[in-house]
Amino acid sequence: MPRKPKRRYHARYYDPGRVALRNYYKEHPEVLAAINRKSGLRWRYGITPEQYDELFAKQRGLCASCHRPECIKRQGRVMRLAVDHGHTTRTVRGLLCCKCNRALGLLEEDILRIRALADYMEHHHA
Repeated sequence: MPRKPKRRYHARYYDPGRVALRNYYKEHPEVLAAINRKSGLRWRYGITPEQYDELFAKQRGLCASCHRPECIKRQGRVMRLAVDHGHTTRTVRGLLCCKCNRALGLLEEDILRIRALADYMEHHHA
């Protein structure tokens, strides 16, 4: 019966420079959050944090759809407005609150479904 090869540990876990960096990020989570925000915005939507901030200021911190500020909290902090973008064109349309962003996703960005729901609500509004 062949012997099982010894388990080797990857150097990234034991490299002193990487360990020091990992410890630094544990002590300073705000630095890691800023890095993740910057790379996430660029990778997902093709915008910089400065462009997000410009859009946020242009919308005065309000949702582009319902014109209300974000009210959903995660881990005790109010969430940022979500970047609304076209999934086929990859263009940024605006910033939405969590509720509007979820509603748009659940309606599959189908204008006919959105209009039908609005018509239904107008007809049955109490």
